[in-house]
Amino acid sequence: MKKLTLLLFTALCALHPSLRAEPVDLTNTSGTTLTVELLGTEGGQVTFTRIEDAMEFTIPLSMLDEASQNEVKKWELQKKFQPGTAPFFRMDGEYVIPIDIQGNKVTYFDANGQKQEKTYQEAINLRRFVDQNKQGLGMKPRKGFNGIKRVQNGTHTTLMSDTGATVIFNKEDGYISFLKELLSSQNEPQLHEISYEVFLPKEIQTPGHKQLGGFLSRTEVKFHPLKDEIQEKSLTGEVRPEVRSPLPATLTAGKWVKNKAIVRTFKYAVTLASFNNFQNTPVGVRNIEFKPVQPRDNLLTLEDLKAGYNLFTSFRPFHIGEKSGAVEIRAQAPLQYNLVLDEGYQVEIEAEYENGKIDAEAEIYEYQGKKLHPVVRKINLRKDRKTSGSKQSIKITYNAQWFTPTITLESDSQSPMILHKFNVSVKKTPDAHKLILHR
Repeated sequence: MKKLTLLLFTALCALHPSLRAEPVDLTNTSGTTLTVELLGTEGGQVTFTRIEDAMEFTIPLSMLDEASQNEVKKWELQKKFQPGTAPFFRMDGEYVIPIDIQGNKVTYFDANGQKQEKTYQEAINLRRFVDQNKQGLGMKPRKGFNGIKRVQNGTHTTLMSDTGATVIFNKEDGYISFLKELLSSQNEPQLHEISYEVFLPKEIQTPGHKQLGGFLSRTEVKFHPLKDEIQEKSLTGEVRPEVRSPLPATLTAGKWVKNKAIVRTFKYAVTLASFNNFQNTPVGVRNIEFKPVQPRDNLLTLEDLKAGYNLFTSFRPFHIGEKSGAVEIRAQAPLQYNLVLDEGYQVEIEAEYENGKIDAEAEIYEYQGKKLHPVVRKINLRKDRKTSGSKQSIKITYNAQWFTPTITLESDSQSPMILHKFNVSVKKTPDAHKLILHR
């Protein structure tokens, strides 16, 4: 029996490497000691990564000697009150937002955004959460705990700390905006990669015509050196000095989800990302980052999905995970990929997949004189499909023009979609330098 225990403890198969934290030494009941990083405990089991080779294991807690079990329990208690889900706390099985403590009484927002009070034996340990949440929720221009309407990115850094207070808001139909800059300069790069994390305490469904997140870049024409020309052509519709696009955000509950998108920014513009509140559900947003990028091949790839980033929107929850070198998507509704740019860009999306389908639609019309005419020809939307055994491949290309074809991913009802390739490329058109907003 001891040999079996030893084998289980030292030779369990690894699943994947993990980022390393403060290591601890654990000894099993047979006297074998390993240096590990503790990852989690659940159902009388402990999960850890062996430091020696970054292998991950899950074993019964009873396999450890008494001192090691106490070490795990000590780590578990510390982690419980310093989790990665701050400012959300899992109290009695529900994610809540502690905002005040008096003795053993905790005042908090529940997953429905309602203020509640409860006697909680370990309330004193939540003091750190309360202090952070008061700081995050009480910043100007709004006071109290109803939420923050506008936050300037880069100024209130504590609101976007990965260890400290996180911007959250719980007002029904409220929103929060992160201003990249009040007014970008003439040196503003034209494309940015925007990344951020979102936390929901429960799964939600958004209205079909709305999204959890949105992006806006709008030129303040009066500050632009070409303001006269822009104003003149704006009146005829030749130039539209702003762009709006939905931001990707999964609707999965109980964990921080990383999201990433390529967005168009303008010179002399107000540029911001905003997040909406649906179903009165508190929303957490943290680690927002804008990074300038140049148009090039493979700006976004399957590796982004493998790294945990989400690129899609939907009105119902969905799950993305790596499986055997590919990406598995389980979705309750179609996923949409949106890359909203303006004239002067060409977009190419290459995908290889199994189960379900990927397609693009662009039912767009505009007035020419007094009549509506389709503009699909202008954007030159093309779809090239191929089939090889169970795998499908598609290449979608188009010219950007203030709107984008909706790229839709739809899983089979019985099986998840398996993505083997998803590359997104952006290039400038040969005449881009002639366009006002590209000069």
